[in-house]
Amino acid sequence: VIGSFTPFGSSLVAELLYAIAGLTDSDFIFEVAGSIGDAQARVRGSSSGTASTRMFFWSGIITHGLSEPFIFLFGNGHSLSFIEKIYPHFVFIDSQLTEPHNSFLGVFYRYGILGLFLFISLMYQARKVLSKHIVVNKNLYIGSTILGLNFLSFEVVLESPQGAFLFWYIWLLPYFVGYKGRIHS
Repeated sequence: VIGSFTPFGSSLVAELLYAIAGLTDSDFIFEVAGSIGDAQARVRGSSSGTASTRMFFWSGIITHGLSEPFIFLFGNGHSLSFIEKIYPHFVFIDSQLTEPHNSFLGVFYRYGILGLFLFISLMYQARKVLSKHIVVNKNLYIGSTILGLNFLSFEVVLESPQGAFLFWYIWLLPYFVGYKGRIHS
């Protein structure tokens, strides 16, 4: 079945499995994802020890964000990754593949509290506008909310096209399902 996916489909499935492996700290799921993903994904490294690494990264981003009013309000932009900016002497095997594995903190690092507020507003407004026109299943709505927020909180989501596509699909899934002939008048 997996071999029948297109390259994009295989990459999307691999990214989803990497997310699950990171959340569950499962080496087996990580290996399955590596076997179907592209070569770059296979060299990411094991998911072992991700909880302590993430706490190290997250606490550094929060501390750095609170260090100066300008950074707190507007962030650091895209010039340097958070590791290069916050931990310049920290040795990491591949800093190009390093993100905080929390999209909320990634947005906060790059755009500050104002950017984080705008991002959360976009998430809320997208659903609010659609809710005026489309009837949704409440259980699917709650499930996609929990899954979407977990995905944003523990995985590299918005930093890759596949992750961003998958997040917005999960986030808006109740409206795709609810659209079939059940539109408010």
